[in-house]
Amino acid sequence: MSIGNKLMLLLGMCLILICLALQGVAGWVLGDLGEGAAMVTLDSVKQATEREVADIMYSLDRLGALIEKDDRFIAAVAARDIAKIMKFATEYMNGLFVDMVTVMDKDAVVLFRVHNPGQSGDVRHSANVDAAIKKGRRVVGFESGKLIRLNLSVAIPLFNREGELVGSVAAGRDLSTKGDFVAETKRIFDVESTIFLKDERVTTTLTDERGKSAVGTKLGNLAIRDAVLLRGETVFADSPILGVPYKTVYWPWRNSEGEVGGIFFAGKSKASLEAARLENIKLVVIVGFACCFLLSFPATLIIRGIVDPMKELEHGVGAVMLGDYSRRVATEAKDEIGHLSRTFQSMIEQTKARLGFAQSLQNSITIPFVMVNSNGAVIDVNRQFLDLWGLTGTSENHLGKTSGTLLYGKAMGRTMLDNVIASGEPVHDVSVTRTNAKGAVLSLRISVSPLLDLDGKCIGACMFLVDETAAHAELARVIALNGRITESGAPVNETAPRHESAFFSLVEQFRMTGENLDTIVQTIEETVNAVRDISMDTARQAKVGAELAKKMGEMLEMAGRAMADTNGTEKAVAGLVELSRDLKRTIDGLVAETGEKRPKSESRHLPPKGQEAGTPSGRREPGMSG
Repeated sequence: MSIGNKLMLLLGMCLILICLALQGVAGWVLGDLGEGAAMVTLDSVKQATEREVADIMYSLDRLGALIEKDDRFIAAVAARDIAKIMKFATEYMNGLFVDMVTVMDKDAVVLFRVHNPGQSGDVRHSANVDAAIKKGRRVVGFESGKLIRLNLSVAIPLFNREGELVGSVAAGRDLSTKGDFVAETKRIFDVESTIFLKDERVTTTLTDERGKSAVGTKLGNLAIRDAVLLRGETVFADSPILGVPYKTVYWPWRNSEGEVGGIFFAGKSKASLEAARLENIKLVVIVGFACCFLLSFPATLIIRGIVDPMKELEHGVGAVMLGDYSRRVATEAKDEIGHLSRTFQSMIEQTKARLGFAQSLQNSITIPFVMVNSNGAVIDVNRQFLDLWGLTGTSENHLGKTSGTLLYGKAMGRTMLDNVIASGEPVHDVSVTRTNAKGAVLSLRISVSPLLDLDGKCIGACMFLVDETAAHAELARVIALNGRITESGAPVNETAPRHESAFFSLVEQFRMTGENLDTIVQTIEETVNAVRDISMDTARQAKVGAELAKKMGEMLEMAGRAMADTNGTEKAVAGLVELSRDLKRTIDGLVAETGEKRPKSESRHLPPKGQEAGTPSGRREPGMSG
């Protein structure tokens, strides 16, 4: 999975987790808030209801004061002029906020009811009217009646100018029949509302499970009833109403005498609270998801701003891994990715320089070599190695083969390369004899070194070969020739030609080593001439022949070691020169002892190969050996 998909998946998971977290937090918070809010709402309903009642009572009191001063209305009541009474009473009822107006004479006999004209003429003893007549002043408060089960009214006694009682008037708000009061409370606060007359519901917004109004039902919770009606307390409680759990508040209402006449109720069903809570949770989740969704657009742009440069960097690095060092990965971005890409580009440039140096150095190696990785598979082999080992094809044809397959034709064959990889120890200048792929026997000097990374971990090995087959063959030939020179005292004129021939071959071999060995060649030529001269002397020189033979044998051995090294090591050549000079000094001393001085020109010329050089007596000196 790409990093872009991972980031998108992470973003999606974050959105889901945020929504779940919002749902959980909202459920927990809104659950508690819903309970608390319900109680606060109920308390607000109680306070608002009490203010509303107070306002109505104040308005009714102002209406009573206005009626008390209406002399024309008082005169019509005193004259029992029904037409005028109807006119004035209707104006009061239509022009103000009252639902009922009843006009009575001084004996409390109803003269006219605006709200129910058909009921005029009967006798009604209203509690407020009785209190007003008794006290001689207007009275405002709750009262119950037959036509209107519960109302909030004002009763006004009517006095003429002489102060005589001529009648009374009752005006008020219907709290039970119309039900507007509780309906308005429910509309404003979204709660159920009820007004009890004692413990009976005279107006309510509650309905039973069949949708029928609960008017006429009674309060079933006796504890609440007693607390409110008997002790005048306000009660907040969780209470079931008609089988449904509610958050409720109950508080009393009082009549004009201050007595508790009934109960106000406001309640919020727990089902509606839970529904509101779920609705709020849903709203919170939707809002949260919408916010997250809107935020996902800039988040997606940011992610793309991260992923696209990283993809470009990935492609560039992949191309470099495949060997395409011309691919640029640097970007102009100013952020961390841009800095990273420029760092990679700098690393690539440094790697190119180092690889170029290493490749140039590798291409300059003309010594046969093969390189394998830590698994023993060939990763590089040059043309010289293939030619020496008798292998066909190009270097690329052999890449990937095991070292055993390359060297011995056996995939499972274990080679010195495998041993060096296993041990980590290099092998230097080991002389071995091997048969190549064409059956030729080779005399080789092998060096194998482990390849280590910068952490010191073995990552492969490299083998270098030096072909000494020709040198060994020449040395064997020289040794074979000198082996014929006896140490016992064979005649000098038999050994001298062969001796000269061996030294002549040695001179020729040293000439092949390069111009830097001219001094050695000249010294050896002089030595050969001196030996020839000595070989033609008398037998008096035989006593020192063994010493000369020993020194010449050391010289030949030194020459063999020098020839074994392809270029002739400085140490071996220097030793050979010194030994040759020592031998020459010995020979010069012997010549000086004879007292015979031969021309230098004679000693500088070698006889033709195969020609014998003898002594004056016609025999060779014994004691010359290689």
